Amino acid sequence: MLGSYRVLENRKTRGGKEYKLMFDDDKFKKPLRVAHIKSPFLPFSETFIYNYVSHLQRYTPIVITEYQINHNLFPVENIISHRSGNGRYEQGLAVFRSLLAGRIQRELFMGRFYKKALKESVADVVHIHFGVPGLMLRHITHRLKLPVLVSFYGYDLSQTPQLLGEDVYKRNGLFENGQIFTAEGNCARQRLIELGCPENKAYLLRIGIDLKKNTFKPRKLLGTHETPKILFCGRFVEKKGLLYAIRAVGKVKDSGHNFSFDILGDGPQRKAAEQLVSDLQLGSFVRFHGIVSYEEFIRHCYNCHVFLAPSVTAQVTRETEGGAPTVLLEAQSTGMPVVATYHADIPEVVLDGKSGFLVPERDTDLLAKAITTLLRHPEHWHEMGEHGRRHIEQQHDNQKVIQNLESLYDLARETQFHIK
Repeated sequence: MLGSYRVLENRKTRGGKEYKLMFDDDKFKKPLRVAHIKSPFLPFSETFIYNYVSHLQRYTPIVITEYQINHNLFPVENIISHRSGNGRYEQGLAVFRSLLAGRIQRELFMGRFYKKALKESVADVVHIHFGVPGLMLRHITHRLKLPVLVSFYGYDLSQTPQLLGEDVYKRNGLFENGQIFTAEGNCARQRLIELGCPENKAYLLRIGIDLKKNTFKPRKLLGTHETPKILFCGRFVEKKGLLYAIRAVGKVKDSGHNFSFDILGDGPQRKAAEQLVSDLQLGSFVRFHGIVSYEEFIRHCYNCHVFLAPSVTAQVTRETEGGAPTVLLEAQSTGMPVVATYHADIPEVVLDGKSGFLVPERDTDLLAKAITTLLRHPEHWHEMGEHGRRHIEQQHDNQKVIQNLESLYDLARETQFHIK
């Protein structure tokens, strides 16, 4: 089949906009197309998904989403969106779907919309982001005979199996119906295999960083009176370890060190974090900035000296990072030393003793010791920053990641063709 696509019309539907993709068969040879399925498209915390979508070379992306947010931050040329909204209704609905994944009728999660959108996209391969949507769409992609790649990132490797059973993906046929399943690190990949994914279908897909945008800047104190700056960025949920970070910097303060601690983000632990700052008399040291844009986050990176990411396994939900926080990659790409934990795939991202320090989860004494060591020895920041930058260049350069991703698309198409 020949053809190329363009956005022909912007038509109104109930609750928002829908973009219909049309084709001109006579003028253009059909390019390879990949349908990216992600709802919503796209939260601040999922910039890494935008990197996958926006940097493709051989495949033209079409985003299929139930609703779109942050349009100005994550622009896409080709999108099929069912509705627009402020996200509150949809977020509640997403929780409902997550709890019932594998048991609800397909009509409840807009199966008709996805089936129609996939047909209109004329996709050669489908890339589904997160495991739960993969479960929900498995019958549709199978009936349309579309090759599928499903990427797992975090909660789908921890919370979903805890809620719905370790065999939730296997017993519902996800691994049987899909061609490729990806995880961002070896720990996450092993977890995927433990959940029933055949080893020959489980692949690594690193998080990609745009190193052309993030240049290396050696960290140093500009004078004897400059205050070292510590940075945290993440959702205020248990797995991010913010409360442990605050307790650790409280111990650093008690040991007589001067510093400032900038906290970026928001979430359900906001009040607890603010109360802990007050209890530890850290008010003059800590500043909460709220949710910031990606550009603002990078500016904070360049203005700070030490990045803190003490991730933990949540005690009740057992939620983990799955792989590693993307902010750790971003921070190291700018040349900043980091302090993090032995958690999930973080040891693959942070080179202990070279690009930063790793400590056990929840150990605030060792966390404080690692921070103190960096504050006492600013002469090591430059070398540690170089190690981190070099590691990100080798493992997470977006150009290399995209080459790998498109090779996986090729493999999914080839595998599905042979299965036929």
